[in-house]
Amino acid sequence: MPTFKYSNVIIKIVKASCLILTCMLGLLWLNQQSLDRYWVQHFHRDSPWSHISSPAWKQGAKIMAAAEAAKEAFVDSLNAPPPAPEVPKRKPLPMLEYKPVFEREAVLASEHPKDVRQLSRWLSAERESDNMQPEGQPSDVLYDEEGYALLAPGKQVLFIGDSMMEGVAPRVLKRLKEGHQVNGINLSKRSTGLAYPGFFSWPEATASALEKHPDIGLLAVFLGPNDPWDMPVSKGQPYLRFGSAEWEEEYRARIRHILALAEKYSLPVIWVLPPNMRKEKLNQRMAVLSALYESEVNAAGGIALSVNALFGYQGTIYSAKALIDGKPVNVRASDGTHYSPAGLDVIAAAMMNNIHIMPPEQPEVESE
Repeated sequence: MPTFKYSNVIIKIVKASCLILTCMLGLLWLNQQSLDRYWVQHFHRDSPWSHISSPAWKQGAKIMAAAEAAKEAFVDSLNAPPPAPEVPKRKPLPMLEYKPVFEREAVLASEHPKDVRQLSRWLSAERESDNMQPEGQPSDVLYDEEGYALLAPGKQVLFIGDSMMEGVAPRVLKRLKEGHQVNGINLSKRSTGLAYPGFFSWPEATASALEKHPDIGLLAVFLGPNDPWDMPVSKGQPYLRFGSAEWEEEYRARIRHILALAEKYSLPVIWVLPPNMRKEKLNQRMAVLSALYESEVNAAGGIALSVNALFGYQGTIYSAKALIDGKPVNVRASDGTHYSPAGLDVIAAAMMNNIHIMPPEQPEVESE
């Protein structure tokens, strides 16, 4: 009668376990940076492997970074346009010696008007050159007399934020495109904010977008629910406790960083303030963040758009429904944090109402 050998089964289990463990350690070794950012974002403290300083351990991150760079270079090369055909160079023509036709007196004469008609044109050209805005010089007028953000002709809107903005930005973009032929750039990214720049840095992403797209004429911001926690300041340093004076000072500085970028590029700002939340702890903390946003945006002269006011919330009271055109409408998603399609439409419409889209300039007709 055949006997069952438990030793063979145990050996196979041990081998399989070792193989699985080796693969897991290898993945952790290669993806240590992205996993570290994920850990900090979701558990609000340093990862268990963040303090490993071994050169062999850090080599895994270097290998992954090199692989990512190689992948990006490969994709860029595939998407690059074909090189232009080379044009054969012609031999240069022999230089001919000649004497200048105009002397110093003729040049000086051309710089000054000869008659009344030429004097009038010369003065008009001088006035136009004096009134031109120097390149890179910020404009003083970013909002109209009623406080709405001015969007100049040919300019587009930059949207930044977390999952709050992910739902709103497409609706605003649709209204801008269909109603006014205005484009926009939607950089919204879920699970982001200002508290964990190691995971994703909005100041860096915003600065990069503004540098690449000089036609951006307005900045719209909507974020918050990922931020009301203890946050890191620098690698290896203790986290700043949420609500402490140090935490508030640091978080205000990060808000000002975004607003400073808008000021640098002479952009009006619409900063949407997140509303009350269903979860009590998150609700209390979001009230703190909203107060900070409103304070800093108002100090910078921007538009702080309160979703609480749009939904008719009083104090810190949460409600899934709001009165829209006199009828109760469900404006919040089932998670008590995000919004229903109707709620997103309300926010998008309010953002549009705060944008003054300037008509294109009509060319001047010269009278004969």
